[in-house]
Amino acid sequence: MKSHRRLSLPENPVNFIKIILSDNTHSIGIRMPKRFTEKHGKDLLERVILKVPNGDVWRVDLQKSGDEIWLKNGWWEFAEHYSLKYGHLLMFKYEGFSIFGVVIFDTSATEIVYPPMKKDPLRNSTKDVARNNPQEVKLTKLETVKLEEETCSSSEDEKTRIKINGGSLRKRREDGRRAVERAKANFKSHKHFFIAYIQQSYVTGSRGLPVAVEFRKKCWRGRKKHRKYLLKLVNDDGRQKTWEVIAGDNRLHGAGWVAFVKDNGITFGDICVFELIHEHQNVLGVTILKCSP
Repeated sequence: MKSHRRLSLPENPVNFIKIILSDNTHSIGIRMPKRFTEKHGKDLLERVILKVPNGDVWRVDLQKSGDEIWLKNGWWEFAEHYSLKYGHLLMFKYEGFSIFGVVIFDTSATEIVYPPMKKDPLRNSTKDVARNNPQEVKLTKLETVKLEEETCSSSEDEKTRIKINGGSLRKRREDGRRAVERAKANFKSHKHFFIAYIQQSYVTGSRGLPVAVEFRKKCWRGRKKHRKYLLKLVNDDGRQKTWEVIAGDNRLHGAGWVAFVKDNGITFGDICVFELIHEHQNVLGVTILKCSP
């Protein structure tokens, strides 16, 4: 079924170019073009992601003023790091989910050499994370802090506390919830389904994936405490693959879940949609939205 394929990025996204025409750009920020904001503005989070070709990731807050949207908090650090000045040109390629690929050209119209970011707990590139933490699962470029899944989290997850320098855990959680809301807007089905925002513990621990409360109420009530479900994925080439997982303790877990995570490269920050396509046969169709290329 088509709905089991990966969710697509925005159709015909509006990309844009900005030329630095003032030496005050560092402090005043960058205004997004009207055509871009008209098409994508309502879908943007309060904080967006800027990715440069060397893999480094920057987080920049948006400021909305009427119909205008500006890159503000965090922009100064970005501009300062890459020494942006009058005559520089930046190409913004919108990748969906508030993520922009950014290519920078200097005054000679030549792409710059991107200096690596300084070590910062919130601004490590994915390459640095993998190098410095070989035992940790690779984090996606979307976010490097833990977010709670939108509709259900275990008491263990609720008790987890993360210290974030210069940021708000509540804001990160809200960003995660809004990402899931956008995924809901892109996934339509008359069948029961739930959406999971993948956290690190879901892919590295033994507890597996929590199942949304509403889905459990509608589809698990009256069932055996522990039973088996089949996860079914249809690839873009039409080929199907399945994994048998255990459904119990309000989670999907077991060796089948571990294999599913490994086979599909599921990482922190990805979004997975689980749709009950065969209720009596306990088959869940899976759609995966990768949050990094």
